[in-house]
Amino acid sequence: MTDVGRKSVDGSITLRKIVALCTAGGFLDGYSLLIMSAALLLLIPRFKMAQSTVGLVTAIPFIGMAIGALIAGQLSDKFGRRLVFLIDVTAFLIVDILLGFSQNVGELVVLRFILGLAIGADMPTSSSMLAEFSPPKLRGALTSLLNTVWLFGFIVAGIVGYILYQTGSLEAWRWMFFSAAVPALIVVILRRDVPETPRWLRASGRVEEAKIVEQKIISSGLDTSHVEVSAQRGQFSEVFKNGNWKPVLFFASYWFIQSIAGAPLLSYTAVIFHRVIKFSGANALLFSVGLSCLYVIFSLITQFTVLERSGRKSLAVWTCAITAVGAVVTAFVSHVTVLLVIAYAVAIVASQLTVIPYWPWSVEMLPTQIRATGQSIGSAGGKVGAFLGTLLLPSFLAATGWTVSFLTVTVIFIVVLLIVAIFGKETKNRSLDTAEGISDPSVPMSTH
Repeated sequence: MTDVGRKSVDGSITLRKIVALCTAGGFLDGYSLLIMSAALLLLIPRFKMAQSTVGLVTAIPFIGMAIGALIAGQLSDKFGRRLVFLIDVTAFLIVDILLGFSQNVGELVVLRFILGLAIGADMPTSSSMLAEFSPPKLRGALTSLLNTVWLFGFIVAGIVGYILYQTGSLEAWRWMFFSAAVPALIVVILRRDVPETPRWLRASGRVEEAKIVEQKIISSGLDTSHVEVSAQRGQFSEVFKNGNWKPVLFFASYWFIQSIAGAPLLSYTAVIFHRVIKFSGANALLFSVGLSCLYVIFSLITQFTVLERSGRKSLAVWTCAITAVGAVVTAFVSHVTVLLVIAYAVAIVASQLTVIPYWPWSVEMLPTQIRATGQSIGSAGGKVGAFLGTLLLPSFLAATGWTVSFLTVTVIFIVVLLIVAIFGKETKNRSLDTAEGISDPSVPMSTH
């Protein structure tokens, strides 16, 4: 057994702990995003940033995430989920510390790009681990937890950012970046206990190691006995064979288009309400945190009830429709009223709920040997969309105004809805063995 194998099976570990540490990457991602939103309130006047500069500093991590996901997806399929899992969070820790020492906008851009590489590397790795460790009946809920925990990180960062902002220090933005290193250090320490997934070990021909890991996982509900060994793993060429390109194209397009509108609205909520709607900086941060709290509540309810009852496709259609309605109402209410707050809240919360079906879709449609690689293409698509939307929104909002901007959001989510309605397939209760190419007639894949 390799050294990594030995470390991964020393002592028992609960499925609950595995889930917590897999989703921890989502927490760090969300924390990083909103702590930057809070820091911008101080960085904009500190470095006299133009709108285009604000867009670049905020958006550049998304390009890093896309590249990091594509690289890590292949590495994760070739060398195992656990190795990439440990490296990316260590990089996150180091970069967060360096960000606090930034001296100019150039350093901020470079370091946030590297931070994006680390975050992006974690996404296909963590989602593949979650899928392969999860009992079938909980797979959808547990994989989509990545998005909920992401928002939980958003909330914690909002609270920390609010407290530091209230100190009145012009250098408080440095401590905002330093604060992200604290949860990262905790995750670095605890992730050492997470083993390699038995399904990946079996697919790599390491059957005995897989059996040992299964014995060490308490109440896992794992069923990996039918996994076939594949000589080819982690190659993009394999993703585009045997029809695998169809689901990859679908869920990559889905998240790409959704992220063009969904990501910037969430990222810029505090800035929009501070600079456009004229909330105070503190109140804008509190409003952003409040929306995130609402999302977490609705997300948990959705993941553990609606997702498994109504299915992935139905959830995607309804959340896209609700987002479009909220956005079109927001478009025609450009001054502070109760209706504006409610409509904007509906649009933001529903837009983030549209991400939930992506996570189970992106892992349930692909076999083990290319799961992380295929998922990485979807993640990269989402992050490229987020980059474009986040980069362009400040300038687009300034150039076209409130109404046109939110009507554009409406159109984007209508397009996403149509893509799901036409090309979306239901994978609720689908066995991972079906994706392996192993017959599983008891769980057919519905197109409805």
